[in-house]
Amino acid sequence: MSPLFTISADASPHLRRNAMLRQITAFDWEGSALGPIAAWPEALRAAARIMLCASAPVGLLVGQDGWLLFNDPLREAFGTLDSDPLGRSVFDVLPHAAVFYRSVIDRCAAGEAPRFEDYPLRLIRGGRAVKAWFSLEFVPVLEPGGGYLGALFIVSETTGRLQVERRLRRSERELEEALQMSEVVAQELDHRIKNIFAMVDALVSLSLRDSPQMHPFAEALQRRLMALSRAHDLAHGWAQRPEARPGAIPLRGLISELLRPYAGHEQPRVAIEGEDPAIPTALVTPLTLVFHELATNAAKYGALAARDGAIVLDIRTRGEDLEIRWKERMAALPLPRESRGGFGSRLLAKVVEGQLGGRLSRTWESDGMCLILSLPRGRLEHSSANAWP
Repeated sequence: MSPLFTISADASPHLRRNAMLRQITAFDWEGSALGPIAAWPEALRAAARIMLCASAPVGLLVGQDGWLLFNDPLREAFGTLDSDPLGRSVFDVLPHAAVFYRSVIDRCAAGEAPRFEDYPLRLIRGGRAVKAWFSLEFVPVLEPGGGYLGALFIVSETTGRLQVERRLRRSERELEEALQMSEVVAQELDHRIKNIFAMVDALVSLSLRDSPQMHPFAEALQRRLMALSRAHDLAHGWAQRPEARPGAIPLRGLISELLRPYAGHEQPRVAIEGEDPAIPTALVTPLTLVFHELATNAAKYGALAARDGAIVLDIRTRGEDLEIRWKERMAALPLPRESRGGFGSRLLAKVVEGQLGGRLSRTWESDGMCLILSLPRGRLEHSSANAWP
């Protein structure tokens, strides 16, 4: 039976496996500065019982000299306590931390309960010196009359959390550096793409000097290049906005930019209604070609060629498809153009059915031509993850 308990350690499973209780019971306290346990004040013995029964690392600094007691979890946390510290002062057991414990004991004796977060301690673990960080909370142990007997201290190691936070901060710095580098690369790529557009346009213009008969074809090609260049500028500019989604731009913004030259000032001639899904930037080029061709045809033969003509676009989700309805309204209807079958029509079919995996249908209604472009949502979502709202 221990002087600290009125029950045999063998009768309690918790006490039976308590190694520090056995050591404290077997220690010759009569020859120490603290004297026999039976002579300790009851408040000190109660604090020792709390310490021994705690599952957290807990220690006890007794008196102004800080005589050290601790439980099994604290021995495990502080590898430096593997030697025999019983009956010794904390200033002797941890001489490198003497100034710290002197201050703590003085503050506890003055009625304070100091607490320290992420306090560094040098320890010996596995036979080697290590630096670890702990949360330390000290609680004064007082006699009924208020006299100071010692201080319980509760320990919680924070080394793992601090290491994770440091790795996180390092990763954030590396990510920021990578983003800055990617921005530089993106700007350089944007500059080179613009140079390519300018160079191709210049080559086409130079080629016309030797082949003036190719002027209509070259003019159409230059207009398509200009449309692609504007779409590229839109995609690059949108990516710089804070609200932009990575790898996607709003479809209505793309269409508005492409149709801006035809929109009209005094009387708006282009209206866009319905949804505004985010379109993967990988589809900007084929969609640009589609709407450029539609606008070109409308300007030559359709609603934009008529004084009273107008275009209304309606964007809706229909089942598994995104449906874009292109309606040209005009008072006088031109002849149906299915028979023309020129390069523009072939280009439309190739882009819509080939690159976009969609369908294109054209009908003539009482007030104008209606073209319906159906794009599979699955193809759009596959092109860019999370691009669809």
